[in-house]
Amino acid sequence: MPYLLLLRHSLPEIDPTISADQWHLSEEGQIRAHSITHQVATYLTEHIFSSPEPKALETGRILADQLGLSLESVASLHEHCRRNVSFKHQSQFESDISLFYNEPSCLVFGEETADQAYLRFSRAVTNLVKEFSHQTALIVSHGTVISLYLARTCNLEPFNFWKHLGLPSLVVLKLPHLKLESVINFGDFRQS
Repeated sequence: MPYLLLLRHSLPEIDPTISADQWHLSEEGQIRAHSITHQVATYLTEHIFSSPEPKALETGRILADQLGLSLESVASLHEHCRRNVSFKHQSQFESDISLFYNEPSCLVFGEETADQAYLRFSRAVTNLVKEFSHQTALIVSHGTVISLYLARTCNLEPFNFWKHLGLPSLVVLKLPHLKLESVINFGDFRQS
């Protein structure tokens, strides 16, 4: 049975002086990424795709190297565009994310609406699922867009789902109907 695996990247090194889309994995994040390989391997992953953001690519690279698979960067798997947003403390960041999910058609946070981010991300996922429909694929991406996708695909409340995703977290969907099988949290939530 093939699966679609959505993996939220591992723990980044938070640097408030640069945009979050430029953050790299922390040392702890690298350790966590190495430690999840056995869980991912149980699903017989055949392909690994990643957001082009460093923290996602580095998570994907660790898994690809350990599993002997190739890694392909896919531009539209990136996080909700918010390069124009300066670093915020956790409570303000969560408030902005909540507003983002609650006003999906309005530009309330960052450079794209929730609807725009969802459409971009879901098209990329749909194309990959169609291309590899009989094989298990792993997509390494980000909490906000993964939560948007699952909210609309699996009828989940996006903010609560997002808030409980660890760094990293693995979401397992059974193909072809994208039935939610499980969510495995490997780390504590941190802003990213």
